[in-house]
Amino acid sequence: MRISVILVLVAGVVAVSCAGGSDDAESPKHPIESVAASAPALGDDAALFAQNLEKATAGDALAQHNAGVAYLRGDGVGKNLSEAVTWLQLAAGQGAPQSQFSLGVLYEDGRGVKRDATAAAGWYQAAAEQGHADAQFNLGGLYLNGAGVARNEARAAYWYRRAATRGLTDAQFLLGGMYRAGLGVKRDEAAAAYWFQQAARSEGKAPDAKD
Repeated sequence: MRISVILVLVAGVVAVSCAGGSDDAESPKHPIESVAASAPALGDDAALFAQNLEKATAGDALAQHNAGVAYLRGDGVGKNLSEAVTWLQLAAGQGAPQSQFSLGVLYEDGRGVKRDATAAAGWYQAAAEQGHADAQFNLGGLYLNGAGVARNEARAAYWYRRAATRGLTDAQFLLGGMYRAGLGVKRDEAAAAYWFQQAARSEGKAPDAKD
């Protein structure tokens, strides 16, 4: 997401939150495309899919995640959201943070499952606690909007800070906006400027592997 777009979203989120309204507020989030990009593309290679599926069936968590994403994208197999959810749940149950994040996105969007913000928050939380930056970012958005969890601007700022510290540009910009507005944190122009500068420097870079 380009910095100019994030700046507009920051302004919108902060303005709505400061006005006290949350019903129609929606913070930026990392969407289904983030899930689709979390596994190697198999293209139309059914043989590669079959090899991966064999490993997944044997209990390999990474292969289970890759199988879920393959079903989501239709790589080497027909698209099947139900199968995608099944394999992602198996991997997530083994503690795979990328699968936990993926399930959070699917539950938040209602893709292959009934839309359930509470379930989304639970899966984001599981991945966020393992240092998954996108999950930390999305969980912050749920706290900011009061979706699936009680609205808590301080908790939103906490999770945005965790993701921002990992180098996630979107989180850095949102955190800067929150410091500028005093939303969930004490108003601090110096901190706002710092996070805006960090975002400008880190745009296009991958987040760090650990907190």
